[in-house]
Order: sequence, then C-alpha cells, then structure tokens
Amino acid sequence: MRVFGGKKDQTDTRQRELCGDCGVAEGHYHVLGCDKEDCPFCGWRLISCDCCYELLRLIDKDKYDESTSNLSPEIYEKGLTEEQEKQWEKLLNQKGRIPFILYPQFCAKCGKQWPEFFMVSDEEWNSYIQPDKRDQIICRECYDFIKEAIDSAKGKYNAA
Repeated sequence: MRVFGGKKDQTDTRQRELCGDCGVAEGHYHVLGCDKEDCPFCGWRLISCDCCYELLRLIDKDKYDESTSNLSPEIYEKGLTEEQEKQWEKLLNQKGRIPFILYPQFCAKCGKQWPEFFMVSDEEWNSYIQPDKRDQIICRECYDFIKEAIDSAKGKYNAA
C-alpha cells in the first residue's frame, strides 16, 4: 500500500473535470474512440497505437507493405469492421480500460501550469535541451532563456 500526502481536507470542494474531447467526467471511461484515451496495453494514446491491429492479428508483413502499414487496404482505408471493433472493445475491457483523470502539465524548469505548446525541430531541441529533460515539457519562455544562455556561453568559449 502506498500513502502519499497528508490528511485529507474535509472541505475539499474540487469539481470533477471533463474530458475536452468526449466530455466524460473524471473517474469514468472515455467514450470509445476518444482521442484522449490511453491504451491499457502500451500506455500510448489508444487512437494512435497499433495494439488493436497487433492483438487482433491484422498486421501481415508478408502480404502487405508499409504503404498500408502492413494492413489490408480495406482496413487501412476504412478502419476496423463492426465485428473487429467489438472484439477490440472486449480485449480492452478484459485488460482494464484506464479511467479519465486530468493531470496538469507543468514546465520542467519554472513549474508554470498548462504552458502553451510550441514546436522546434528535433535537431534544435536536442542541441539545447539536456538528454534527461528532452521528454519533458518546457514552456516557450524557459526554452528561449535556455537557448540564449547556451548561445551566449558558446560565444565566450569560442573567443577563448
């Protein structure tokens, strides 16, 4: 048994958050097909993992090529059949679907909650963000600070 935190506050008035995609309240299962549901098999987003194709044995590397992700062209273009969807839902329920709980995201440097996302190339990200932080969230302000700090230090090293 794991115990975290202190005594429960009897005046806790938090409201259950709703999924921004399917609208379910925290503690409930997402509506099947929701973009935000996590896969109980691999931990990635259910909508973008290949577990359904792998576990339903629909991937055939001998018969199909990468142009259809090793799936039949019909499945690649139209998705699972109704029967396959039922089989997949049964497998998910047997494994144990993951209830929706909204966990806030924080910048790993300053701690800002729910920072706005931005994009830089992998090459740029990897040149400025140290390896053990590359899979974490960094807000734009902190990223720009890190980039400027490294660039200004590089100028001093190159001058020596």
